[in-house]
Parts: sequence; C-alpha cells; structure tokens
Amino acid sequence: MKTLILVPGMDFYFFNHLRSDDMEIHAVFPVMHGIKSVLCKLFRKIGCNGSSWFYGDWWKSLDQFDKIIVFDNALSLDDMLMHNIAKKSPRSHRFIYSWNVVRNEKALLNDLAAAARYGFEYYSYDQNDCNKYQLKFNTIMYDPSYLIDRSNYIQCDTIFLGFVKDRKTKLLSLYSLLSRNGLQPRFVVIDNDLSNADVPFEVRRSYVPYREYTQWVSRSRAIIDITQSGQNGFSMRIMEAIFGDKKLISTNSALRYADFYDPNNIFIIDLDHVDEGKLREFMDSDFHPYDKAVKSYYSIAAWVNRFDIDE
Repeated sequence: MKTLILVPGMDFYFFNHLRSDDMEIHAVFPVMHGIKSVLCKLFRKIGCNGSSWFYGDWWKSLDQFDKIIVFDNALSLDDMLMHNIAKKSPRSHRFIYSWNVVRNEKALLNDLAAAARYGFEYYSYDQNDCNKYQLKFNTIMYDPSYLIDRSNYIQCDTIFLGFVKDRKTKLLSLYSLLSRNGLQPRFVVIDNDLSNADVPFEVRRSYVPYREYTQWVSRSRAIIDITQSGQNGFSMRIMEAIFGDKKLISTNSALRYADFYDPNNIFIIDLDHVDEGKLREFMDSDFHPYDKAVKSYYSIAAWVNRFDIDE
C-alpha cells in the first residue's frame, strides 16, 4: 500500500528529507513564478477545478496511491482540492489531517461538510477538538531518519523558536526567569514588528530553515514549547525533544498524562506560577533517553498506519 501526503510546502520541518518506498510527501502546488503564478492564483480564487492544471507532479501519478492524507493547511490552498482528488481517485482511502487548533469554527464546519461529500475522513492532533467536533484522533509524528545532530558543543541551555503573536509578555517573563536562575536562554522570534524593539530576542523577518533550527537544538540542553490557548495536542517541539533526546520545558499540561512522560526529561511550566527551585532541579537532573518503542510509535510510518481504512 502506497501513501500520498499533501502539505502546503516542502520547506516545512522534515518534509523535504523524507525518503520512503511506501509514502511520498508533496506540496499541493510547486513553486511558481510570473504569469503561471498569476493564473494559478486566479483559478484558486474563483474556485474552478482548473486549479488542478497547476498541481505538482503528484497529480499525474495520483492513481498509484491507495491512501491520501491532506494536511489542513494544504487544504486551505485550494477550495477544489477535495473535489479534484475524489473525482480522479475515487477508490483511494482519503483523509484530512489537522495539526492546528480550531480557531475558525465556520471554516471547519464547511470543511467537514465537504469532507463528507467527497469521502474524506477528518482527523485532528488535538483531543479537545476531537471531542468537541466528533473528529477522529491521530498524534503528531516525526521522521526517525531525520537525524538531529548529537553535538557535544552546547551553546545555550534552552532554545525557543516561534512567532510572537500575543505572547510577548509571556516570552519576556520566561526569558527573565531563565536568566535570573543562571541559565543561558536563546529565543529566536519571527516578527517584523519587533525588528526595532528593545527585547533580548533574536528577531528573524522570515522562515528559519529547518536544518538551521535543528542545529540550534543540537547545541542546546532543552527545548521550550509554548502552546496556544486551549491546545492539548503535542507540537513538533515535543517530537524534536523525543527524537533529539533533549529536555523539554512546556506549557502543555497534557504531557503529564503521556506514556513517555518522565519528570527528568519534561518540565511542565505554568508561566503565572513558576517554582524556580524545581526548575533549577530539573535542569540539573540527569536526562533519561527515550525508549525505542516511544520513537517507533511517533514515527511517520506508524502515524500513517493509524489512519483507519477498515471502516
């Protein structure tokens, strides 16, 4: 059985690295320039199934795939994507996978109606959303063959990479907390608005290549994971900690109930009420390498298998 995974772009995470005989990852649309890019945007805007003319090479070989998984943020690139896939590959097993917390309920309900119409099962990584909207659950995943370097050259105690959004106050508070406890934090934020602000963060104006980021991870002792409000799904930061054998400082309280939870490896932090003594103890404690069974469960191959085709 061969699986097609459709994502918004190949520069995200490990997507461009994956090599497998059983699965392929593709961006819905290839990188386009000039008149071709203009025409593609026009067809997408008017909701015409002619948008398939601009799909990547995966479209030509769609009938090779038994299972097709479309990421929610790839789905948003083309309103006709589900229709086009179902029409060309009616015998395939088709799925939507959301690894984002629901913020726009109306958009979700529209997608769910379209999924039912075109024979797609809808999955989410967030159990809260699954319970609220009767979605099916699947975890997040990682590619075990993407090796995060095991560097002996440690440059910082903690690494954070992300958008500021509405978290500036919390980020400043956490940075100050880590610093006054004798730790060396490195915070890299992607935000034009902070370019000239007086903050102790490194500011990037655009996407940081994933290979560059994982090199930072390899030279840090711990990864920082700050969840969105209401989120209990596990982020890619958690996967990086597991597969890179790094400590994790996270605001996701659901981690306490995870089968891989180990207080030596994971510190669940309440940014409003931090026990600084316990934080120092955590950073000084020995790291316990994750079991191979944990890494196997969260591998992308096991993740693909959890999309049920027997129903």
